[in-house]
Amino acid sequence: MKRLKGAIILLIIFIFTITSLSAVSLKQTDPLLNDGLSIKSLSFGNSYIGIKDDVSASVYNPAILGSLQNRQFSGAYSEDSQFKINNLFLGYADLLDHNIFYGIILLRGGTGSIDTYDIGGVASGTSIENNETTGVFSIGFSVINRLSGGVSFKVLNQNLAGYSDTGAGLDMGLYWNKVERIKHSLIESLLYNLEAGIVVKNILGPQLKFRIEKEKEPLQARGGLGYTFDFIDRVIPKSHIFLAAEAVYMEDTQDVDVALGLEFKMFEHIRLRGGYGLDMVRGGLGIDLGKFDFNYGFIGNSELGNSHCVGISMRLKDLRMEKAGRLYQKGLQANNRGEYRKAIEYIEMSVQLEPQNEKAVAKIKEIKEVMDKKNKVEDEETNKSIKVMIKLLPKAEQEVVDMLYYEGLERYYKGDKEKALSFWKKINVKNDKLEKLINKLIDKVEKE
Repeated sequence: MKRLKGAIILLIIFIFTITSLSAVSLKQTDPLLNDGLSIKSLSFGNSYIGIKDDVSASVYNPAILGSLQNRQFSGAYSEDSQFKINNLFLGYADLLDHNIFYGIILLRGGTGSIDTYDIGGVASGTSIENNETTGVFSIGFSVINRLSGGVSFKVLNQNLAGYSDTGAGLDMGLYWNKVERIKHSLIESLLYNLEAGIVVKNILGPQLKFRIEKEKEPLQARGGLGYTFDFIDRVIPKSHIFLAAEAVYMEDTQDVDVALGLEFKMFEHIRLRGGYGLDMVRGGLGIDLGKFDFNYGFIGNSELGNSHCVGISMRLKDLRMEKAGRLYQKGLQANNRGEYRKAIEYIEMSVQLEPQNEKAVAKIKEIKEVMDKKNKVEDEETNKSIKVMIKLLPKAEQEVVDMLYYEGLERYYKGDKEKALSFWKKINVKNDKLEKLINKLIDKVEKE
């Protein structure tokens, strides 16, 4: 509840900041609804699939927030060397619940002063500025196993040549995450190392009015696949190659752009990136120093000039691992008390947060084996006692009870618990001990 209140307060501050900054002039050209400002993605061919461990991913697909492991703060800055178009990005992500993250993004920028000319090309002596402020509030959550979903609410303010307006929009996405495993076979690797994402942006597109006409941001659909080749780890320790491909469909032009990206991770801490997207060659470098992530990106364009981006991300706390550890300990305590079902429930929740914890996976299997053995012994003892007690009943009553009991057993072994229970509940005897045994059997099956 405290985290929910904190998220609401941050959202209010975030909206207030957007409206307050709308009168301030920086330098930019629509970073949110086109390129975004994730240095990892920009240097990766503009493919979002490769940035699942960064809060900036929520600009591209809010569902990726569901795969974050840490409370995180991130910032980035980019500059076009020819046109002096600068972009500023700030982002924060936190855990709202054990499988729900929220993220807050602020993008701000624009162009500097631009001289104006009349039709004859003569300088008018005046200048204009174009700037934009964009804010995004996103929620990412686990749906089932590897699948997560997400929703983004965004507020956009644009100031073009002295005309200004503000609009709001909505994005939705899904993300199929890669599974982290300590050991797995070749066949498992083919499945575990695949990830995919799809997002529909501007489902409710921001509508901005300049002068007379109102313009709506076009619907955009993005879909991508990513694959990690970790066989290189056998040659270079803690290394892998990651490939990504993404397609972007724009409703207004009905064009489909394709982006390709490659990342070479070396010795765990160094990442070399390259790609091609939106007719531009891209590249970059990432250095992971524990809690800090430093990134540099380069975009080359022969017509518009080159852009350089620098950024830093800070992982503040490993929230998922911390909560996974607490749930695992609760599971062990429940197991020690003999509360096996509750123990399995706690440990399974822990595994959802930390899939690579094979110790926890093995513990679930161990507890289930103990439960099976215990249930088998209890079933054998209960059935044996019931059979003995039935034989002690008067002959007429014995035939009815015997028929109901064995008909119920046959249905139960065939998997029809409801039918089995209906037979056993018809058993009505005056023998208190037998009645308790039958009720014990009914209670056990009802709890399964």
